[in-house]
Amino acid sequence: MDALTSHQTALLSQPEAALTIARLSDGEKIALLKVARLFARSVHADYLELLREAVSRVLAGTKAWPRKVNAVEFLSGAIRSIAWDWKNERSRMTAGVDAKGAAVPRAGDAVGEVNNILALFDHDEAGRRIVAAMMSGAKVEQIETISGLDRAGYEVKRTDIRRRIENFFAAER
Repeated sequence: MDALTSHQTALLSQPEAALTIARLSDGEKIALLKVARLFARSVHADYLELLREAVSRVLAGTKAWPRKVNAVEFLSGAIRSIAWDWKNERSRMTAGVDAKGAAVPRAGDAVGEVNNILALFDHDEAGRRIVAAMMSGAKVEQIETISGLDRAGYEVKRTDIRRRIENFFAAER
């Protein structure tokens, strides 16, 4: 047997990998969900998306599965590897938001938090404009103008924004 053939037999074929995944026990599936949740938290991603990505890479043949590695161990490693890749991608990302919601340079890990905070104001256009302006470093006078509210309305909205953001961070703890 030559080295190439030996190497190929040391890996599961795509059909073998698919069959192994299809035969996962409930306990193995739960273990993988727990692993995906753990790593998804660190990259601010959906754990099911992370798990699906790992399985799809295996089924597509882009993740080689050594025969001697059990399913949970291998898929956990794939999940960890993908989470690491996503985290590195995010740290290279430079998108944040300015007062109008347009992309501007920002630190990579902060992007997830910026998007989470802005999502608190998906149904509150004035609140979203104010928060985006605050994040971009606009001055109070500029923020008041951007908000489209009078002084009293702006102060009420600012109090509402502060409470929502405090509640958001309190819920994360």
